[in-house]
Amino acid sequence: MFCALVFIVSMTVSADDKKITSVVNLYGVTFQYGAPPWAVDAPNPLSAVKPYRNQQGNNFILEFIPADEEFDSWKTMFAVSAMRNNRTVPVDPWIDYSLATLKRVCKGYRDKILHRTDKVALVQMSCPRVVGAPMKGYEGGMGEIGIFAFLVQDEVLINHHIEWRGKAFDPDDKATWPVDQDQIDIAISIMREAKAIKEDSVVSFGQP
Repeated sequence: MFCALVFIVSMTVSADDKKITSVVNLYGVTFQYGAPPWAVDAPNPLSAVKPYRNQQGNNFILEFIPADEEFDSWKTMFAVSAMRNNRTVPVDPWIDYSLATLKRVCKGYRDKILHRTDKVALVQMSCPRVVGAPMKGYEGGMGEIGIFAFLVQDEVLINHHIEWRGKAFDPDDKATWPVDQDQIDIAISIMREAKAIKEDSVVSFGQP
C-alpha cells in the first residue's frame, strides 16, 4: 500500500553547492530522486513548486510545476509516475509503454537512448509538433522535449521525467527549442541521481 509522501527529506548546503534529495514510497519501493531544477536555488524550495498527486490502484503519479504556472498551461514539468505490475519485466517494454502516446501524437518524434541496462534507461525525447486531438494545453501547435529516467525494481515500474513545452520547433535548430542545452544537461544530471531501493536491492544509474 502507498505510504505517506515526503517531498524533501534532506537538504545539505555547502559554500558552493546546494543538494536536495527527495523520497517517495512506491508500492514498497523507496524511490530517491533529486528536485525540480528551478526549486534548488529558491529560498524555500517547497514554495517554488505547485504539486499534483494521484493514485488509482496500481498506478501512481506525482507532478511538480513552477508555482507561478498552471497545470493546464505548464511550460516545465517534473514528475514521478509508477505502476505496480503483476511481474517484473525488462526496461525496454516499460519505455515503449510509457512513450507510446507521445509517439502517436507527435509529428517528427525522435528519441535517443543516453544510458540503458536491463533495469534502467535514460532517454531524451523530442516532439517537434503535437498533432491530432491533443489534451488541453497543446492547442495551437505545441512541441515538447523531455528527459526520462526509467527504472524497474521487481514488479514496480518507475518513470521519472522532466519535460519542457512550448511552440512547435525545428528539432535541428536548437534556437527554436523550448529549453536550452544547459538546462537539458542539468536535467540529465538530476535524472541520473534516481535510485529505487527495496530491502538490499538498489537499482540506479551508477556513475555516468
